[in-house]
Parts: sequence; C-alpha cells; structure tokens
Amino acid sequence: MSNKVGAGEPQKQKPLRSRRTPERHDTIKPAVSDTAGGAARREASPGRGDFRMISARTIARMGDYQSATKLYMEILSDRPKDKPALAALARIGIAHKNIGILSTVAKQAGLLDQATLASVVGLLLRFDAVFVLRDMIQREGALAADFVAPTVRRCHSMLRKTAGGNEENRAQRALLCRCILDIAPDDASARSGLARLFEKDLVAVRKLSGSELRKAAAKILDQDPRNTEALRQHAAACLDMGDLASAYASLARLPDADLTQPRISAQFVVASSASRSLEEHAGDLRRLNASKTDRNSVLVHRASRMGLKAASTARNHVAVIAFADLVLAQKEGDSTADKLRCVAVTQLNRILQKAMRAGAVSQVESLWESIAHVADVDVSSAVMRFFLRAKDYGRAESIAERLLLKEPENSMANQVKAKLHHERGEYGQALHRAMTVLKDNPQDLAMMRILKYAGARLTPAQRPASMSANNVRNV
Repeated sequence: MSNKVGAGEPQKQKPLRSRRTPERHDTIKPAVSDTAGGAARREASPGRGDFRMISARTIARMGDYQSATKLYMEILSDRPKDKPALAALARIGIAHKNIGILSTVAKQAGLLDQATLASVVGLLLRFDAVFVLRDMIQREGALAADFVAPTVRRCHSMLRKTAGGNEENRAQRALLCRCILDIAPDDASARSGLARLFEKDLVAVRKLSGSELRKAAAKILDQDPRNTEALRQHAAACLDMGDLASAYASLARLPDADLTQPRISAQFVVASSASRSLEEHAGDLRRLNASKTDRNSVLVHRASRMGLKAASTARNHVAVIAFADLVLAQKEGDSTADKLRCVAVTQLNRILQKAMRAGAVSQVESLWESIAHVADVDVSSAVMRFFLRAKDYGRAESIAERLLLKEPENSMANQVKAKLHHERGEYGQALHRAMTVLKDNPQDLAMMRILKYAGARLTPAQRPASMSANNVRNV
C-alpha cells in the first residue's frame, strides 16, 4: 500500500501557462497626441524626419554634391530659417569654394555658428565678393561688426588694383568707394577718393548752365549720390529752370553744415515754401533753425511769419501752431503769434471733442498726433478715456505716460498704468501705481483689488517697505 496521498486516483494537472503575455486590447495606450512642446522641438530642428534632408545627406555622402545642393536649396526655399540645411549647404560651399553657394548662405548669415560664418567670410574675401559682404554687414548689423574692417581693407586693395583713367575703371572705383562708405561712413580715404574721381567733371560742370548743368550734375549724382558739390549745382540749375520740387530734393540731401551758408539756406527756404505743404515747410524751418546761426535765425523768423500768415488764411490750425512756435522761439511775447496759436489750439480742441463724440477713431488718432504736444491735462485725459473705450491700450498708455511727466500724482493716469501693469503681470509696478492712487483716494475699489492681488503675488522682499503681508490680507 502506497504511502502517497491520493494514490490510485488520477491527479489533477495544472493548466500550462504560456510565457507570452496575452494581448489585452483594453490596456493599449492611445497614440500620443501632438503637443506644443513636440511642435516646438520639431520647429527647432526642422530637418528631423524630413525625407528631403535625409536624402540630401545621403547623396552628399555619396559624392553627388550638385544634387545635394539642389535639395538643400529646395528645403531653404520652403523653410528659409532651417539651420541644419543652411549649415550643410555652407559646408558644401566651403569645401568646393563655390562663390554662388557662399553668396546664398551669406543672406542668412545670422543662423550660422561663428566658425562657419568666419570660413564663409574668409572665402568671400578671397574671391573679392565685397558687395555680398557689404549687404550681409548691413543686414546683420552687430553680428557682422567684426567683418567690417577686413571688408574695408579688401576694398582698398581692389581700389589700388583698378587705378587708371578709363571710364570702366573709374566706374568700378566709384562703386568700391561707395561700398566702403556704406559700411564705414567715416572713412576719409574713400570719401576723398570718391571726390577726386569727379573733380574734373565738376570743373567742367561749373562752366555750364541751365539744362546742360542739370544733366551733367545728375550724371555725377547717379554715380555718387552724396556728392555735395553736384547736389549744389543740380539745385541751382533746377531753381534757374523753375523746378522748385527737384531743387528742394537736392538741397534736402545736403549735410546740415551746408545749410549754414546764406545762399544755400535761402535757396532751401524758397524751394521748401514753394514745393512742400505748410506742415512740412515748418519742419524744414525747424531743421534750418537748429543751425543756430544769426543769418539763419533772421531767415527762419521771416519765413515763419510768412508761413504763419499763410496757415492762418488757409485755416490750417496744425500749421498755425507750428509756425507760431517758431516765431515765439525767435521772439518771445509776440502778441500776434501768441493770439493765433491760442485760437488754433481752441479750434483743434473743439474738432477733437466733436470727433470723440462721433466715435471717429481714425480722425481722433490723426488729430491727437497734431495736438498732443500742446494739449492740456483735461484734453489729454479725455482722449485717454476715449482710447480706453476703443481698446487701443497702447495709445492710452502713451498718453498716461505723457500726463505723468507733467503731473506724477495724476490719479487717472496712475489708474490706467496700474490696470495695464496688472494685466501684463507686472505686479511690482502695478502695486506702486495703485498705492499712489490710494494716497489721495483710499476708497478706490479697483485700486484696492489690484493692491490685494498684486501684493499677494509678490514676495516680502519685493513688496514696498511700508507694506507687510498683514496689510495685503486686510485690504
């Protein structure tokens, strides 16, 4: 007899358990949806997962750089800010010294790392592509500041190689001098070299008159737009021919130092008064008045009085104020100018109030630009409220800042600033403005709410010394 338990009885076998975990459809995770972070990562590295990028890299490894370049160009045409594609294209251009590719890469120089950019610039200098470098320096600004000096040196080297008196060499030298002055305006060598190129032409021009003088001066200006002597001669010819608009265009391009010459300043005033609007003419007189010379002061005073009379006759209130300010700057206490100015300000205020009542936003904007510098506190406050109702918060804030310069304790301006700071999350500044308002009006509920919410979001170190956590809770 067996001692085993359950001997002679069929034993129950346990079911075999598979090592493979059965598939459970109810636990399958849903596909991860696209998130802002994922989109941002793909934007930061747009080449990832891009079939064209992968193909271009593979083709480049196989040695077919022409096809790879074509693919990279297609990618950059779709995504001009694609850094991996631009860097890969730059490497091909550097390796094969391809000036066409390097010129294309230079248009997006700001996206390249410093080492790659330096290699690109070095090759462009080697190929004398100074005009490509000039465009890059003007476009990138401070980023390309280190490459100004090498580009200028290369231009001067090219100038020495193009010495000669034929027309082609002279045109090339003019282009190189202008290239230098575009990126280094204070380069005296380029400025004097450009002047010498047209010295003989200017001598010949001075012997001409009328239309011949105008054509000869215009020809020089086509090659050297900033040639002051050519500008003077062109303006004189235009004045003789009665073309005051063209004369003004040339005179306005002269340096301010030239406008101190009595003959030039007189021509400038005549051309401006005949070809410009009253407001623009007043602006030209302000520019002339900045020279602070006695003769110009007399000229500006006379022209301003004439302009004031013309503006008053035309009922151009904005121009009246501008000319009256010029007259009063020359002669304080001028009763006629002061009276006309007061009338013009009053009329503009009435027109402005009428436009605000009608809700004409565009008209209010244009009128406010004209009257802002002479508007009093009441008018400024009314216009600020109008822009707040129109939800033009930028203009409302600028008016509030203008008011605070005149009256730092202005309650309405501080309220506007407090609300706008609070909405932007600038709680420290919002708190400061709210406390300024509550000094004079302790029951202002809107400022009390800002004081409470802004104070609660600041740490004790960020709050004013006079304000504790208990003050915040008790508001």
